[in-house]
Amino acid sequence: GLPHCKIPVMDSFLCQLCWIPNSISLHLKNSTSLFGVTVTIMANAAAKKAAAAKAETEQFYKPLLLVTNLIYLFFLLRRTTIIDGILEGLGIIATYGLQVYSYFGILDQAASIKGKSKELTGGQHLDWLALSLMVQFGSVLHSKGWFWLLFVFPIVTLYSLYSAVKGGGGGGGGSASGSGTNMGDEATDESTTRKEKRAEKRRKKWS
Repeated sequence: GLPHCKIPVMDSFLCQLCWIPNSISLHLKNSTSLFGVTVTIMANAAAKKAAAAKAETEQFYKPLLLVTNLIYLFFLLRRTTIIDGILEGLGIIATYGLQVYSYFGILDQAASIKGKSKELTGGQHLDWLALSLMVQFGSVLHSKGWFWLLFVFPIVTLYSLYSAVKGGGGGGGGSASGSGTNMGDEATDESTTRKEKRAEKRRKKWS
């Protein structure tokens, strides 16, 4: 019912006026609370979906990497000299580092991409994973020269950073150029307006 009103005159009408702000305030509070609950539910659902996608991708790649690394260690331990020098040791460490970086990058990207199949998700991280496996088996079955392919990773990374920085600078230049063009257009319009006014004055003078 309506809240109690202490004004003795025109009780019904004035009480209704007093009740309107309270009703609006209560409605706004309920709407805000409902909106907050909805946002929380949507965020939780998105987090659960991302976690499920990440777990699905992990189930595919973890056994794959486990098997490939066991095979790699089998061939590595069969050699007379397991690690032939410091450079090969650094190459093995760098290869494993690239593989770990690629693995977690694939998992993170799988969690951020919507879709049913996650096996081939990963983008460039999937390419780095393939490179690490190729270097692993090439170095253990053929020659240590395969480790030179690892330099592709820093080269591509630096090039990507350079392209991103250059692209940002180019965008600023384009903006400045567009601003200059707009100013030129405004100056042209102003000049045209002045010419029209002068022509109008001449017509009035000779008419």
